[in-house]
Amino acid sequence: MFVASALLIVGSILLAYGADRLVFSAAILCRPFGIMPLIIGMTVVSIGTSLPEMILSFLAAQYGQMDLAVGTALGFNITNIFSILDGAARTAADAAGC
Repeated sequence: MFVASALLIVGSILLAYGADRLVFSAAILCRPFGIMPLIIGMTVVSIGTSLPEMILSFLAAQYGQMDLAVGTALGFNITNIFSILDGAARTAADAAGC
C-alpha cells in the first residue's frame, strides 16, 4: 500500500512537471514564428496531452484488448468534456459577477 501511494505521488509530481515543460517548450518553439499563444494551446499542447491516451488505445487494440482500448477512449473523452464544461462554467460565472 505504501509503495502504491508513493508511486502515485511521484507520478503526479512528474506529470505536473512534464505538463509545465510541455507548455513552456511549445511557447518557446512557436513564438519566433509569430504563432499566437491561443493557437499554440489549441494545437501543440492539445496534441501533446492527447498522445498518451491515443497510444494506449492503439496498443491495447493492437494486442486484442478491445475493452481497455474502448474504456480508455471513453474515459478520456468524458473527463475532457467535464473539465471543459467546468472551465466554461467558471468563466461564465466570473463574467457574470457570481
